[in-house]
Amino acid sequence: MGYQLRIRVMTILAAILLAGCGELEVLPTAGPSTEPPPAPARLAATATRGITPLPLMTQAAGVASPTVRPAAVATPRPSPTAVPAPTSSLPRVTPAAGKGNVDGSVIWNGAGAADQEVKLCEDFQLIGGCKGREYSTRTNTAGAYRFAGVEPGEYALAIRPFGADSMIYITSGAITARKFAVEANKTLDIRPQSVYKLDLALGEPRQAAAVSTGSPALNWTAYPSADYYEVYLTPARGDTVLNNTQTRETSLAAPGLLNCEYRWRVSAFNAGKTKIAESAEQKFSVAGQAGPCVIPLLGPPNRAPNVAGSGVRLEWETHPLAVRYEILMWNDSKPDRPKLLDFTSVSEPLYAFKDTLEPARYVWTVYAMDKDGKRIAASETVNFTVSR
Repeated sequence: MGYQLRIRVMTILAAILLAGCGELEVLPTAGPSTEPPPAPARLAATATRGITPLPLMTQAAGVASPTVRPAAVATPRPSPTAVPAPTSSLPRVTPAAGKGNVDGSVIWNGAGAADQEVKLCEDFQLIGGCKGREYSTRTNTAGAYRFAGVEPGEYALAIRPFGADSMIYITSGAITARKFAVEANKTLDIRPQSVYKLDLALGEPRQAAAVSTGSPALNWTAYPSADYYEVYLTPARGDTVLNNTQTRETSLAAPGLLNCEYRWRVSAFNAGKTKIAESAEQKFSVAGQAGPCVIPLLGPPNRAPNVAGSGVRLEWETHPLAVRYEILMWNDSKPDRPKLLDFTSVSEPLYAFKDTLEPARYVWTVYAMDKDGKRIAASETVNFTVSR
């Protein structure tokens, strides 16, 4: 199975861990690899979804930058062990003594993506990019690349697709870069990585637009080669409204929005279900509706330092569309952060503790639930300290 890449725009690091996003499918190949078949992985990125773009990476001092050779079609030779063909279209080259080679390719919309910047990094971090020893090259006209004369060791793979402001990288887990082992006198074949462009154009609602309807029409420009689209729309607080909803049209009505700020984006997919393009995110605000998406909290005050442990009451403003509320609260002073309220449900806009709270820092938030069990609004996450 191929593993997956992903380009993201998020507001904070925590959003990466919590939010859902579209993914790039990496095509499976029959090529030999010195790596075992990887588990499905995601590509973390900083070009989209609100994270500050990584700075342009420069080649580490004293490290040679390999040059990609002209592409050639390699003819597989019969082998008694039935070794499949390499994943790259580049002809096999014996690594320099004591060094390793790394071959691979980058594809877009089913074809090789030419002139893409690719890096091997001794380490790659979400904030900071390449660290330690690094090698840099670009794909040839067939989308193939080669790093020749690489020092043995473990490296992350990073790609800058179509001149994006930041690089994307294969992860192991949530945001940790996956490492590929380069061995002396061997060639490592990395499976083809499928990337997408960031040039899908959104229409209405425009960036920072203010609308007075709860069902605005979202529209965008048709993308060449697109078979269908996925639309994502989420409020500043509450549940996602459109979670990669699919359509073959270039417009979609947003249902039942509240007084709130929303952000949205669209992804384009080809007939093979591979993502080929994504838009930047746009934000707009809605007014004139029955209720807000943000619940104002009344007390204890945020960051209150000297709250008495007895008689603690959590209070917030009533939401006009809520049939009940859910409260999440934990003790932030203990290493395991035990929950005192685990989405505890109440019908009134308050919760009174019967027991005395021990001295500690407590963090809490509240959600408004409608008759269908949907989170339609949420408060900020705040804290207070019990010191006596």
